[in-house]
Amino acid sequence: MPVPHRAGAAGIAAMATLLLVSCDAGVAAVPPGAGADEPPHEGVPPALASPDVTGARWATDASPHRIVYGKEGEAPLIALECVQNGPQPQLLLTRLAPAPAGGKAIFAVDGNGYIGRWHADAAEVNGERVWQSTIDLSEYKLPALTGPRFIEATVSGAGTVVIHQNELPRQLVETCRGFTVPSATGPTQPPGRSASPG
Repeated sequence: MPVPHRAGAAGIAAMATLLLVSCDAGVAAVPPGAGADEPPHEGVPPALASPDVTGARWATDASPHRIVYGKEGEAPLIALECVQNGPQPQLLLTRLAPAPAGGKAIFAVDGNGYIGRWHADAAEVNGERVWQSTIDLSEYKLPALTGPRFIEATVSGAGTVVIHQNELPRQLVETCRGFTVPSATGPTQPPGRSASPG
């Protein structure tokens, strides 16, 4: 039956040609730039690159219950504070970087054989919104923050801060465990305060 066979082959070829034309038309219909990143939403701060921490260190602050990490003479990058908003003192870990109103994120601290993951909320401090996490002193992953080796602290959109450790975080935690401290709702100094040597 050669004639029906040739007719079937011709039909298949015609269908293949039609599909190719349709595909070409579909590709041509995609507007240039489709799939490109959308512009940032209004009110959301632009993502920050990880900062240069050459020469950065933990340093004491005006408050005896607070230390800051950064370069001397520059605005600090991170603050760690002992606060008491309930029956027991807690640690307040702050990434001093812009946060959107109502924002929520994860504050990740990786180092010293531990990986700490703590919820972070956008909190207004002295007219500026920054990222803050509250950490219980009983938290078993706390050595990620207080151990002697360098750590990496990351908040989505605020980059990763490499922290070169010294004794101040451990000393602050030990002091916080042994004393009642004044009630506080955030850093006692504005985010723009310069770090001072410890």
